[in-house]
Amino acid sequence: MGLREIAEADLVNIFGSPDGPGTPFTLIAPNNSEYMVNGTYGDISLLIDPASGAAVQGRTIIAVFPMALLRSQTDLVPEKKWRVKVKSLKGEELTLFVVQPPDHDLTIGLTRLTLGANL
Repeated sequence: MGLREIAEADLVNIFGSPDGPGTPFTLIAPNNSEYMVNGTYGDISLLIDPASGAAVQGRTIIAVFPMALLRSQTDLVPEKKWRVKVKSLKGEELTLFVVQPPDHDLTIGLTRLTLGANL
């Protein structure tokens, strides 16, 4: 097993562990098949312009997870038209939408989804 494979396996063990930093969320394919993965997601609703330090309007919602956790359940790859179901800190269930093609890190197997909310 090479270094890249070891790093990917470590990532899966860290995020897949109930004691790890991963948060469970559900990926929903266009055919309504659901796949539970552990990863992390964030919702930043006010961005700062790095050049001026001024607050600018904008919202960035992302979900990041080890692709191996999804590959263990299906051969499908998330893309636009997929949805992501998460729980807010208040315990509310939110359904978000994949709005851009996924960004796959081929080095250690992370997938990053850019999401949008139907507010």
